[in-house]
This record gives sequence, C-alpha cells and structure tokens, in this order.
Amino acid sequence: MGDAIRVVILDDHALFHQGLVAWLGANAPTIEVAYSGEDIPAALAAGEGADVVLLDLDLGGNAPPLADLVGQFRAGGCRVLIVSALGSPRVVRQGLAAGALGYMSKREDPESLLTAIRRVASGEGFLTPEMASILAEAPEDVPNLSIQELTALRLYASGMKLDSVARRMNVSPATAKEYLDRVRAKYAQAHRSVRSKSDMHRAAIEDGFLAADPDPTVPGRRD
Repeated sequence: MGDAIRVVILDDHALFHQGLVAWLGANAPTIEVAYSGEDIPAALAAGEGADVVLLDLDLGGNAPPLADLVGQFRAGGCRVLIVSALGSPRVVRQGLAAGALGYMSKREDPESLLTAIRRVASGEGFLTPEMASILAEAPEDVPNLSIQELTALRLYASGMKLDSVARRMNVSPATAKEYLDRVRAKYAQAHRSVRSKSDMHRAAIEDGFLAADPDPTVPGRRD
C-alpha cells in the first residue's frame, strides 16, 4: 500500500491502545500500526520508520519532559499528534509549543482521529472544534507554566521528593526547587495558594496538568 500511513501509539492504558489498534484494523486499512504500548524506547525506535505518533501526555512519572519526548520523535522524522485526556488550555498550548502538530481529546469520535492522523501525516496542523474552543479560553486563575515548570509540578505533585524530581529532570536540586518556587509564585499571582505538595496535587488535577488519581491518598509532605 503506497499510501499507507504508519503510526506509533504511545499510551500506558492497555484498554485504550489495544482497543484503538483493533478499531484501526477494522476501519482504516491504509493505516498501519508500527508499535502500540507504553514502552518509550520501543516507541521511539518504531517512530524512526513511522509517519505519526499518537502521544498520550500522562505516561507516568518515568516519562521524560514533554518537550524532550516530542523532540525525540521529530528528530526521528515522526510527526506528533497528542491524544490525551488532559485538556486544559495550558496543556494544549504547551503540547503545541513543544512541536506537536495536532492535539485532540480521547473523548472525540474515532472518525475525527482518522482525519487528524491523515492531516498530521501530511504536515498539517489539526485541532478539533473542542480543542480550538479550549485554546480560546483564557482563565485568569490558571497560571501559564513553562514546560520545565509543568514537568516539575507533575513529578512533585505525583509524590516524588525534590531530589528525585531533580534527577528525573536531569537538573540540580536547586534548579528543581527554583522551578517549583516559580510554580508557587505564578499560582500566587493568580490568587491561589499551592504551598504544600497536596495543594500542588489538587491544583494540578483541577487545571488539567495531572490526571486524576483514583487513589484518594494524596502526598502531603513538603520535600
């Protein structure tokens, strides 16, 4: 199939990526799945021969920063379409700023995903009407975080200690603390207090920066 589009699906929810593979196989014969799963190195390797990666934002604490991951796929010649349940205006903007060509919610109809895959594979940008509407929103109480600040917030709010956040981001503890201090300052400017880890966890979920955790236990230490 000369017009086949090869895709990589990087998502840590088996029900989603396995269901999507089955749906594509039944409804989109011109789309070939080169890899489907949560193994980032395997996805990156498959991405070097693929056209589009369907990238989830919530890959767990072991995932590299969004900008780095998008950059690695792009360096391998694979265009990026973010398909995620995280859909706050800030997250959408940050995904696109990192170099993704498209962004759509997992709530969308699968037919919309086919359109998105084809457009992104051809080098065009793609946003569903829902995502375009989200981008038009500008809530004054949601801070505009940089990619580094967002990464530090997600790791720390997920329960990691400061030293672990620093190691994961490949920066010094002082730099990681600076990112978190900036997060606190930006929330303060938006008239919201996020002094503790539990405050950050709650705010990150409210603003779509972090997926909701079904475990009601929230980390509350200040590290």
